[in-house]
Amino acid sequence: MQPRDSDRLGFTLMELMAVLVILSVMAVGISAACYGPIKNLRETNFKEQFIHFQKECREECKRMSNAGVLKISPQTLVWTIESRTRRLSLNTVCRIDSCRLRGDRKEFTATQVGIDSQGMSENFAVHIFTQRNRSYWLFVAGGTGDALVLPDETEVKRIFNEIQRIEDTVRVNAY
Repeated sequence: MQPRDSDRLGFTLMELMAVLVILSVMAVGISAACYGPIKNLRETNFKEQFIHFQKECREECKRMSNAGVLKISPQTLVWTIESRTRRLSLNTVCRIDSCRLRGDRKEFTATQVGIDSQGMSENFAVHIFTQRNRSYWLFVAGGTGDALVLPDETEVKRIFNEIQRIEDTVRVNAY
């Protein structure tokens, strides 16, 4: 005697396949929704790493009362003070495309920024390019090491020109 449909236990193969398809579609949707915020977090982490690293170099120069050098290249940051060297490898999410020192843009393999024994450097800006074809400029104030994110190169030029104008005014008034 065969059991009736109402007496059976478990699920048919078709019911199990339907549940697996529904779960797969949900998993794809959830992973796609999470991918963008994870990329943004990596880009933000890159900015924070860059800012922290160059500030750490400044603090070390002050602590040791000695000048140092921050070397900026597309995939690494290196600071050297006396015989001590520290390296930060940049992640693959972002790369440094170019650098501006005193307003001069340099396409580069590497740029060096000198930091004096009080932790001061000249102002500089780095052009950061992300994997998602977004780019921005990170302007670093030489006196404090504080950084400002700028959307395009015209803003960087404007800030460098304003700094130059202020320095010229101070120089004229000093005489």
